[in-house]
Amino acid sequence: MRIDKILYCIASLLFVAMTFAQDETVHGDLTVAEKLKAGIHRVNVANYKGCDWFANGVKIKTSIPFQSGPMPTLIIEGYDYYAGKTVGLSVAWHTWQGNYVNRSAASWGGTTPEVSLAAENGMTTVHLDWLPYCAKLTVSVVGSDTIGDDRDSWFEGWSIVDEVAGTANYTAVEYSQEFRGEVSIVGNVGIGTTSPTNKLDVNGTIRAKEVIVETGWADHVFAPDYQLASLSEVEAHIKANQRLPGVPSAAEIGETGVSLGQSQTMLLEKIEELTLYTIDQEREIEQLKVENLRIEKLDARIVELEALLLKTNL
Repeated sequence: MRIDKILYCIASLLFVAMTFAQDETVHGDLTVAEKLKAGIHRVNVANYKGCDWFANGVKIKTSIPFQSGPMPTLIIEGYDYYAGKTVGLSVAWHTWQGNYVNRSAASWGGTTPEVSLAAENGMTTVHLDWLPYCAKLTVSVVGSDTIGDDRDSWFEGWSIVDEVAGTANYTAVEYSQEFRGEVSIVGNVGIGTTSPTNKLDVNGTIRAKEVIVETGWADHVFAPDYQLASLSEVEAHIKANQRLPGVPSAAEIGETGVSLGQSQTMLLEKIEELTLYTIDQEREIEQLKVENLRIEKLDARIVELEALLLKTNL
């Protein structure tokens, strides 16, 4: 590495360190509410560290009142030792006229538990339907009230406990995430499943305008050396196996599934074989037409000869 690049990196690190130091000097004595109003948008409000099983779920007891106005965003981060997965969640809501509205959750970690809100003792609780073991969690909050009226009491006395979800004003929070631009994923992707074994596993229905499959094709059927089975052989195979030659059984498909590319190739193969059978039949039909025409001419000639013989005998 060139010396000028090294000096540039050192200068950049010093700048960042001085910026953080200055920020701590300016904002270190501020209350949580003052920090939020000053633009320090992420303030730590609760932490958990323990090696016990959660038996009921992870409940975050906040001090944010269940009243019209509060519109916070929670950032939940950490690690689940047993699952070996990181935790990265954001949960946002707006309390308005006795309801949780405009609620949403997003994930950037390896855990996506069901999220719900409820009111307990006049305060909002956030419940994660998740049973970690040896978890490390930290909760930060991004305020604020709709009119910027964050209060210190709202961000004090938070706790993370092992309890079931609350029932009063229970409201489920759905995940919603959007991506823009190019997205590259290394590994397998699962939709509706947490254990994908292929590049894309979907446990459900896929609806699309178009699907392009790059695979082999069935042009070999039209090769001069292709061995086309006779129709009698096809009939015998159908009687013995209840399916066309080269087509997997229902039991095989039920066990391993069907490859879209292979299925299309197989169907095209059968269509091309049917085309060959049709061409052969057309050829035979033309031959029969010629033969019938010859027979008709012979019949007509016979009729003429019979008429001639009849006249001669008279």
